[in-house]
Amino acid sequence: MSVAFKPLGRVRAGSLCLSLMVMLAYGNDLAAEGPIGRAAAEVPGSPALIAAAVRPSRVDPGADDRADSRRDAAAAADPASAAPADQETDSLGTAPPPLTFRGHADGVWGLTYSGDGQWLATAGFDGTARVWEAGTGRESLKITLPGGALYGVAFNPDRSRFAVVGESGTARVYDVATGRETLTLDGPDAPLFGIAYSPDGRRLATAGDGGVWLWDAVSGASLLRIEGHSGRVYGIAVSPDGQRLASAGEDGSVRVWEVASGTPLSKRTDQEGRVFGIAYSRDGSRLATAGEDGSV
Repeated sequence: MSVAFKPLGRVRAGSLCLSLMVMLAYGNDLAAEGPIGRAAAEVPGSPALIAAAVRPSRVDPGADDRADSRRDAAAAADPASAAPADQETDSLGTAPPPLTFRGHADGVWGLTYSGDGQWLATAGFDGTARVWEAGTGRESLKITLPGGALYGVAFNPDRSRFAVVGESGTARVYDVATGRETLTLDGPDAPLFGIAYSPDGRRLATAGDGGVWLWDAVSGASLLRIEGHSGRVYGIAVSPDGQRLASAGEDGSVRVWEVASGTPLSKRTDQEGRVFGIAYSRDGSRLATAGEDGSV
């Protein structure tokens, strides 16, 4: 389970992420909501939030500053037109209507946007992986995999491939255009929960029972096995420069490793209980985690 953000320049505390598109997985349905902060539409299924991903924004990072300047100028010319100091304005205007993506026959655990924000891939308990048009909710591709529930899904950087992992312990890579399986990575005889591509698309990391595995994303060769967590590893993330890999686990620890050698670089145990989600900031200077204790 993972969350990733694209920096938008200056963001006010009262309107944090207002220009981001959020995808929420509820039971068997997916609900795409407009800017965060608006009321979510009710959708069928479990009320529990299973996973979330953030769509890359196309907003100009300087748009907020220019909008501020225009508002200040208008207020100077006509003070009565100025909004109250505590009132924030959504720079995107009216939010688009919610979309609901229906198709999975059971809960949805994994989802991710493609880098350009045009496609959404999901992984479900029903053993299917699906690719959707993010703007319309139209299902573009459905693949039924052997081995039970699926937990993790990731696009490669150019969105030509997507990879999935699940209960079977095998990672599989598919061509987005044709649905053809292009690579099979036989991991442990135990579930895999996390999967992530390196920024250059040349490596693929998987995580689950027993640790983290690093693979050649082209040949499928096993490059490295990283051990250190006690118990399952739920989340993994590769730094933007491709040099570090971060992992979050059942043991409550968050660890950072050198990709080239698997050398441990740091370990933190700030949260109580299991840690599920992990994500790097765009510049790699920060690492966000989400845990069982309800903290981020």
